[in-house]
Amino acid sequence: MFLLSRVRERFDATRDTRGAVRWGVASTARIITGAALIANHRGASALRMEEDRERYGGGEIVIHDYDPDWPVLFEQERARILEALGRSVVCVEHVGSTSVPGLAGKPIIDLLVGVRSLGDARATGVERLQALAYTYVPEYEAWLPDELLFRKGPPGPWTHHAHVMEPANLRWQEYTLFRDYLREQPSVARAYADLKKALALVFGDDIAGFRDAKRPFIARVLASARADFARNSAVSPLEPTGRGHGSA
Repeated sequence: MFLLSRVRERFDATRDTRGAVRWGVASTARIITGAALIANHRGASALRMEEDRERYGGGEIVIHDYDPDWPVLFEQERARILEALGRSVVCVEHVGSTSVPGLAGKPIIDLLVGVRSLGDARATGVERLQALAYTYVPEYEAWLPDELLFRKGPPGPWTHHAHVMEPANLRWQEYTLFRDYLREQPSVARAYADLKKALALVFGDDIAGFRDAKRPFIARVLASARADFARNSAVSPLEPTGRGHGSA
């Protein structure tokens, strides 16, 4: 109940004097209540067998306080990926919770790897990343089209995710907008941290349930981030897909 109370308080925060983002108690309660209902349904439903449930690597989900080593770990991994993939890479960005200073999160370094051609990356990059101890997760492509997901850590705790895509992918902007907004809005970042801590208690090692329960919050943050982007840029923001942020 303490965490739920903290989340409710955070959601009452306003981003700025324009009131562009206001998180209400009712909205928070709906998210937490919905999460609990989802968890109960997942536990009782015969449609989703226990052995088919996607489990978080290394045991139950634990949200860690921010670690100042996370940016260092990103830079080290970025260098390895650039060396492995060479000229096929356009850029590598740090995204997810570990990319936001002060934000608590799962201790997984998310790397957004922009490539010139996804087809070429699929043909030659899979083996090169596997040589860096990454596991290719092709089943994710069913709901993350035009992205190759790689995970480092299995069968133990997950330590890194590499999201390989062309920068023109709609989710590229989602990842970076969400990151930049949380960097600029500490009160919203704190609300996100408190929400994740509460959801981790609800979902245990059910990473799919945890990820799904975060979506309303992420969608609302993205809507505000897109509005800011539209105000500050002559370029119209891309339409949302709502499919990314599996590790944030």
